[in-house]
Amino acid sequence: MTKVVIIGGVASGSKAAFKLKRLKPNFDITIYTKEHNVSYSACGMPYYIGGIIKDIEKLIIRKVDDFKKSGIDVKNLHEVLKIIPEQKRLLIRDLKTGSEFFDNYDKLIIATGAGPFMPDIKGIDLGNIFTLRNLNDGRKIKKKLLHSERALIIGGNYIGVELAESFIRHNVTTTIVEQNSHLMKFFDDDMGNLIQNTIKNISQDYLNILNSDTVVELKKTENNDIEVITKNGFRTVVDFVVIAAGVRPCVRLAVEAGVELGESGAIKVDNKMKTNIEDIWAIGDCAEKLHLISKKNIFAPLSSIANKEGRICALNIAGKEAKTFNGIIGSSVVKYFDFSMSKSGLADFEAKKLGFEPVSVIITNLDKSKYMPEAKEITIKLTADKNTHKLLGVQCIGFGDADKRVNILATALLKEFTVEELVNIDLTYSPPVSISIDPILIATYKLIEKLEN
Repeated sequence: MTKVVIIGGVASGSKAAFKLKRLKPNFDITIYTKEHNVSYSACGMPYYIGGIIKDIEKLIIRKVDDFKKSGIDVKNLHEVLKIIPEQKRLLIRDLKTGSEFFDNYDKLIIATGAGPFMPDIKGIDLGNIFTLRNLNDGRKIKKKLLHSERALIIGGNYIGVELAESFIRHNVTTTIVEQNSHLMKFFDDDMGNLIQNTIKNISQDYLNILNSDTVVELKKTENNDIEVITKNGFRTVVDFVVIAAGVRPCVRLAVEAGVELGESGAIKVDNKMKTNIEDIWAIGDCAEKLHLISKKNIFAPLSSIANKEGRICALNIAGKEAKTFNGIIGSSVVKYFDFSMSKSGLADFEAKKLGFEPVSVIITNLDKSKYMPEAKEITIKLTADKNTHKLLGVQCIGFGDADKRVNILATALLKEFTVEELVNIDLTYSPPVSISIDPILIATYKLIEKLEN
């Protein structure tokens, strides 16, 4: 019987386990995870904290018993300490008892995910300073939030923006400290400035944003609050701090076992999710991905990608031929109350760094016919390469259906459309869902004119 061991669960590890069990019911599959929960929606935690989701248990996708009923053995609260590839053995610690033991594998899947990046800040180990990685973190933040009036978030990207909404929903005055010149640094400055201004207008007096600044020190006050001091000399006192300064791939186990890392710092894998060591695969946030437009390997921690990689890994371990994960184009979306920010492909600043000559246009239009009461504005930035006219990227924001447009353009980016090909796509139209000439096409017409001139 083939024994498959998976280190880590959540999106990629859980997906690989269930898919492989369906393909090969006779395989012996074991998951080791340091956490209590195995399969849950990490992306849903800000909405539990904000009160939109009342019961955190709803974020649990599959419980341990669900795995066991499917014939998958789960060892939760177990930490894998060491991988010994030459012996195909693992050293494991039972976190409940402290005892250590060895286990063997025929095939090993590393799905260790990513962990929060901890900036170099004096006093970062004080109490009431949180990160958000798992359900227990979410519970701790929610508990503190309900008895607080002031919060500070370090980092103004996806998680930072979502948490700011969650805190403000509880009438907690929130400060975001962002080292970039605007929130959501993955967007170009023009779009990023629109994003920041809109977010500030939505929240008015409840949100303070400090740009081009970093936190350098945290101090405990006499009242057991936290004094925050920034590089630029800003000082404030808050009830708690959340560090949302990004994440890094968890690769220590892999490195110590001789698994090769890629240029991004995540585990290097081929398009079947294999590492450089025989019978060891890596999937999810700990594994790097090929960006299909830049042709560079990148670190991209997204649940949607992790699920795809888990499936591909399982298919290949099961012996299905030519099942490959060829890469990503970097599609993402985040919402702040009713305001959406979505992106796919390259921003202009990214394209320039890679040697492209980006040409772009920005248009603002309604997402539905103007006489429909639910019509809302969206702003699209569409970018193509000056020489080839191939699409490079799209950024779309607004209170209307911004992500719908990005999802359409993500397909065009994947297929390497030129703007001349894009203008021929046949989009649906009905007043409640679009305008007769969709904003995508309006932007494309303008971009063609700009490229021709």
